Amino acid sequence: MAMSDRYLIGTAAGIIAAALKIALNWIFFFFDMTLVTEAHLGAMLVSPDNVEIPAALFMGAVIHLLLGTVFDVLLMFFLHASGKDYYWLKGGIYGALLWLVFFLLIPSLLFSEQTFRNVITAAVHLITNVVFGFAASFLIVKHSERVENPTA
Repeated sequence: MAMSDRYLIGTAAGIIAAALKIALNWIFFFFDMTLVTEAHLGAMLVSPDNVEIPAALFMGAVIHLLLGTVFDVLLMFFLHASGKDYYWLKGGIYGALLWLVFFLLIPSLLFSEQTFRNVITAAVHLITNVVFGFAASFLIVKHSERVENPTA
């Protein structure tokens, strides 16, 4: 498989998986199961004082989509190097590791107020990150197989 194919597969998988994650986050948010969405977390970087305005939420979602593409290209190379067996498990663990970094570690370093922290919000974000990893690894592996074996 050509190197450009790997980048394209990782990028496409990242956009789709991140969009799924954002959609799941908003569903949980509308049912009051989480205090913030991924768009809110991204909006805190762009406009910390006006997180709730639509422009900031839109930018937060765009930031999240871009991060999804970057980290899924990395997942693509990880799956290529480590093998595609148990890809769903590797994707789930990858999503959980991203949750540790982007929900627990980085916000703790950047924001003094942790008003969005509670057990349910943390659990919802863990679930959506694991779904992100599952979806991304599934898309990467299934599309990679199609590119490597076009007749299959």
